[in-house]
Amino acid sequence: PPIVTQHLVSLGIEMIPTFEETAYWFAKALKGGITVATSDTTVKTRTYSPTVASDNLKTASIEVVTDTQAYVTNFCVVNRCSFGWELGGPATMQVDILGQQWVAATKTASLTTISSEEINPAATIAFIDTATIGATAALSVQSFNWTVENGFVPLFAPDGNNYPSNFYRGETRSMTTSMVADFSSTTEFAAFAATTARKIRTKVVGSAIAGSASGVRHIQTDWYGYHDEAPFVTADGKTQVRFTSESVYDSTATYDWAVSTATALAAVTAVGES
Repeated sequence: PPIVTQHLVSLGIEMIPTFEETAYWFAKALKGGITVATSDTTVKTRTYSPTVASDNLKTASIEVVTDTQAYVTNFCVVNRCSFGWELGGPATMQVDILGQQWVAATKTASLTTISSEEINPAATIAFIDTATIGATAALSVQSFNWTVENGFVPLFAPDGNNYPSNFYRGETRSMTTSMVADFSSTTEFAAFAATTARKIRTKVVGSAIAGSASGVRHIQTDWYGYHDEAPFVTADGKTQVRFTSESVYDSTATYDWAVSTATALAAVTAVGES
């Protein structure tokens, strides 16, 4: 029989996300162990920004079930996470996961589904600034997507097992973005040509949060950096620019990116919130 030298689980999950589901994935992909802030009685805000001095991402156990058998893989890490929206389409999200190996297990009983709301890009507000983030509306933006690469590499050891004993970071984290904007002004292309630092905020707003006076669901991304490429394209008779960009540390914000969400979800103990 063939010799099995290594086991490694590699999964790619694509989804149309909801405001509430992001809490599960962002704790593993962006930042774990966060403190949930309560405001306006029932609004629960989670803020995810990179921690420079430590690795606080959470691991996960992922279970799949067939007609006859359940399987689980433990100590999974999110190696890559993408989130984006496009006007006229749904929000999208993808997570790429690394795990040890599939093991036969008993199906977990009595699982419950949380109440959740799908993210609608039609209710998006975008800002692009040079000085103060969130000051200047960017009405030409048609789509925005960000990706965080965690750079995990499996560590195999001579421990008698053919699956990884650990994962370590092989590279520095950053948030890359892609943005499509109608070419209705030369401002943003001029910023690219002049290598001007950009501060971009996008905020997708949802419905009112029950029990609060004015709280609404939202997911907000703050990004600081420079455009790397800006090719012109034509779509639906319009001239557009497709910007691809890389985040850079901002001394005022004390990070290069941050993602925050507001929902009514009080706690998700499975992802290690405090």
